[in-house]
Order: sequence, then C-alpha cells, then structure tokens
Amino acid sequence: MSATCKHASGGCDYPAGECSGACTMAGGPAFPRQHTVADANHPAFKLGNEGMSLRDYFAAKTLPACIAVATEAMASSRATLSNQQAADFRRAICIDAWGWADEMLAARGAQS
Repeated sequence: MSATCKHASGGCDYPAGECSGACTMAGGPAFPRQHTVADANHPAFKLGNEGMSLRDYFAAKTLPACIAVATEAMASSRATLSNQQAADFRRAICIDAWGWADEMLAARGAQS
C-alpha cells in the first residue's frame, strides 16, 4: 500500500505527492477549471496540479488577521523576544491560520 497525502488522517486516499489539494480534506482546488482535450498534453495536467487547495486559500486569507492580532498582543505586552522565541511566535501565527482554514472547511461542510 502506498503512502497517502498529508491529509491521510482525515480520509484522503491520494498517493503521497499526488493530492495537489484535490482531496476532500483540502477542500479541493481553490480555483477549479475544466480540462480540455488539449490540456492532456500539458505537463501540469499529467501531474494533476490544480494549484492551491481551498484550504491553502482560506489559510492565506486568514493569515493577515492572525498576524495583526498577534502583533497587537505583542506590542501591548512590550515583550522582547529572542530570535528563537520570535521564530516560534511566527510559526504559531501560521499554525493558527491553518486552524482557521480547517474550521472554515468544517463549517462549509456542515452547510452542505
């Protein structure tokens, strides 16, 4: 059995590296398009590349708000961070954006 994509724990059955955001866990492609017969010869078509997933899109849309809230919290606390703490802080902001994206996908699914 081949490895599955990074969303495997949620039920994606695409082989590793082939999901490209097409699985239900990633919400499918953010900007889907219909393929034509001419597309079949294009390298991206053969790789199954649909661009960013809806999950990627949602995370990108929430990231500015996550950064703004976190930056405001840091400014109000007047905390001074080491380089490692600052890197951890930035990573936590990104993880928060993915959390919001997952919640949006869950809410979207609940309304279907």
